[in-house]
Amino acid sequence: MKKIIAAILISISISCSNEKQGLQLLNEISKEWTSITKYKNEMVILNPCDSGNLWIQIKGSPEENPLLSISHSHDFVEFPIHNIIKKNDLYTFYSIKNDSEFNFSLHILDSAKGIGSWIDHGVYVNTEHKKNYKEINQPCIEFWDDCPN
Repeated sequence: MKKIIAAILISISISCSNEKQGLQLLNEISKEWTSITKYKNEMVILNPCDSGNLWIQIKGSPEENPLLSISHSHDFVEFPIHNIIKKNDLYTFYSIKNDSEFNFSLHILDSAKGIGSWIDHGVYVNTEHKKNYKEINQPCIEFWDDCPN
């Protein structure tokens, strides 16, 4: 009888938590994210003069060995996604690469505006909402001040 009651209590606590798990969670996450920056009291997409903007992409599907790709200009690194756990608005991605474990997180800050905080606590906008943000290309003048004419 104690085992039955314990099993019921465990199943109730699991079903009452807001935690989900598995690669199928990829189906509810936007696949591409671009870094946004606060500039003159508004959030914008800032493309630095000397490099591209930081972006994050989820490649593949739950059935296709998905990858988390992180890029800054021409440099990028990819991590195989082995599992995802979602608790409320926080997704945690688990990866193993070169015998090392990596965890990455995506916290959905505003789903209506497509805004989330990825990995380094920077703010990102998903592709579906990217068009709602002004894009600024930083001029390279300050890098050329010491160059001879």
